[in-house]
Formats: sequence, structure tokens, C-alpha cells
Amino acid sequence: MRKAVLLAVCVFLPVGMAAAQEAGPGDIAPGDIASGDVAPDAAPPKALLWCSVTDANGKRMFISDPVPVRAGGHLARWNAGARFVAVVNARYTLTLRGGEHACHEVPDRTHAVKARGAAEMAARRKEEKVIVVGAY
Repeated sequence: MRKAVLLAVCVFLPVGMAAAQEAGPGDIAPGDIASGDVAPDAAPPKALLWCSVTDANGKRMFISDPVPVRAGGHLARWNAGARFVAVVNARYTLTLRGGEHACHEVPDRTHAVKARGAAEMAARRKEEKVIVVGAY
């Protein structure tokens, strides 16, 4: 029995290795590799998200630039908020919480700029320093 199993391994192993050696970068068609982050047949963004979180101890407000999203809703806001809070915590060595309520969804750039500007003004009235994180 052992000899039969060993023989089968010896027979199939070189065939598998030969197939793996034949596949290489030359076999990939140029159309198979997507250029950039956007697929050619992808739908346009449905909304924009911008996020903000406040550090009460340091009297600072961290705010992001508006980012287009293809699928809106509470799950997209929650995921983006968690990522935003993680980025802010990592960059500024903080332990902020509340990522599920950090992001705001708006239908277009005009609404995003107005809402974000209103949040910045409210923070400045409270004498908080506004730190723009950018597009995280």
C-alpha cells in the first residue's frame, strides 16, 4: 500500500509543478488588471461622507474631507466612522471612542461643504482647535 501511494505522489507532483511554472505574468491580459480604484463599469457615487470627532480633554476637533461613497446607509457610515476614529487614534496617539456616530452622509458636495463648515464654526465657537485630517 505504501508503495502505491508514494508512486501516485511522484506521478502527480511534477505535473502540478509544470502547470504552476507555465502560468506567469505574460499570461495576464492587460484588461484583467484594473487601473486605479474605480472599475470601468462601476456606478457613480451616491453620496458623500465626512467625519468628525471631538477630543474633550485637548479641546480639539478632528474633521475629515468629504469622501464619495457608492453605497450609503448606516453600515457605510459605521464602517467609515470606525476607520476614521482608528486613523485619528493612530496619528495622534489618542484613545477616542464613538466611531459609530462620527460620520455624516450628505447627497452632494454643496451640502457636504455647508454641513462641514457649520460643524467647524460650532467647534470654533466652543474655542476648540479644528484639525483637518484630510481624506483618510
